[in-house]
Amino acid sequence: MAISGLPAVVNDFNIYNSGNKLVGISGETAIPDFEMKTETVSGAGLLGEIDVPVIGQFGNNAQEIKFRCINKDFFDLIDPTNPVELVLRGAIQMINGGTGATEYVGCRLIFRGLPAKVAIGTFKQGGAMDSAITLHLTYFCAELDGKKVIEVNKVSPTYRVNGKDLLAPIKKLT
Repeated sequence: MAISGLPAVVNDFNIYNSGNKLVGISGETAIPDFEMKTETVSGAGLLGEIDVPVIGQFGNNAQEIKFRCINKDFFDLIDPTNPVELVLRGAIQMINGGTGATEYVGCRLIFRGLPAKVAIGTFKQGGAMDSAITLHLTYFCAELDGKKVIEVNKVSPTYRVNGKDLLAPIKKLT
């Protein structure tokens, strides 16, 4: 299905580690921002300063995964010598612009990184522990309707947006 219409809500999602569905995840997962490094350019012929993004250079990205309570899956993710690859798969509910019908588009987000922070949480009778694991990301990929829309790999320098390799001109010169 071509992506058209109005994206309305994330209808449902699951998170997987190495193909195994994680259980006990909270109902919300914030996706990290990807902030490009910039350099301020100024000088003769310019009317002030311009912040220029340095293509393919990103600051640190941290992905937090929240668990309601600790469980085996939680502890499978905290070995700092093994990169973790998490896949978030969801269904985005759309409103068809022509007919008003409800349609769905698949969304897949892939995160790879090393665990950097482990929060066991709190113990409260009758309450969730609000445990969390934070990964420092080395890889991120987003797919909509089965097509990659962004891919960033810091270890094997890759930066693609909508299939366009933004590092290709740089790799030719270096």
